[in-house]
Amino acid sequence: MQAPSKEFVRYFAKQVYPSVVTAKVEQFTPLVKRGFTQIVHDQISERPKSALKKLTENERENNQIDVRR
Repeated sequence: MQAPSKEFVRYFAKQVYPSVVTAKVEQFTPLVKRGFTQIVHDQISERPKSALKKLTENERENNQIDVRR
């Protein structure tokens, strides 16, 4: 996200800032930008981790079945 709109920043700033946000939008913009980027990064990196975890679990199950035979 290169430049979040003022409305976008205002929405998230209102969630954590108890006062009027209008004059402080510029202060919150870098925080919202960084936070949004981090959330997207976390979501993208979670997919391969989840796939590897499932693969590992399936391999363990297959190995247990083979040992029992």
